[in-house]
Amino acid sequence: MKATERNKELAALERFTEEPNRFGAYRMALGFPNTYEIGMSNLGFQWVYRLFNRVPDLVCERFFFEEGEPAVTFETGTPLSEFGLLAWSLSWEMDIVNIIKGLRAARIPARRAERGEGHPLVLIGGDIARMNPAALTTFADIFALGDGERLVPAIAQLLQSRTFSSPASRGTSSSKRPRNCPASSCRPCTARARRRRRTPASSSSSRCRRRRSRRISRCRTRRS
Repeated sequence: MKATERNKELAALERFTEEPNRFGAYRMALGFPNTYEIGMSNLGFQWVYRLFNRVPDLVCERFFFEEGEPAVTFETGTPLSEFGLLAWSLSWEMDIVNIIKGLRAARIPARRAERGEGHPLVLIGGDIARMNPAALTTFADIFALGDGERLVPAIAQLLQSRTFSSPASRGTSSSKRPRNCPASSCRPCTARARRRRRTPASSSSSRCRRRRSRRISRCRTRRS
């Protein structure tokens, strides 16, 4: 799918101080849950878009919410369902409903529990995600809380490690992700889970050994 005629006209009017990456091994989509005019007037959204495009070998495409328009990226018209990671920048609570509408327009289940391995991961950041994440827990797989300068390198590193691979590379399995982990195939998450399962047993056994040594020392002092 190609970019819409309206998007082509708007793109022709853009003038970049730093030219964005057009080619790379890794791709992601950065979205604003409102129109192009409102999204591109947000300096925070522009700054995060610039930071992602400074990452080598990473292509970051934008998308916006337009009522009645297809859910595709601004630059190339790629359907949102073909990305491994959809990152939303949320600045106003009234735009939460636009995130839900945008996911439905892309034929992606809005509820996190209904999405499987064949769907993109939904990341939500911005002021509203930081101040009131409870309103978004039903829909978001990941929250990005903090400054973009600190978060963008970490997200880019996960992209390059294939943690946020595209749905096509992950397969089209309809199995649901566990609620306690947004990416069931994520190696760091599974490693942490294994450590947690081992920790209670090891800690309890060490406590038993300490108690036994105390009892032996008490018996020896009494005999002496």
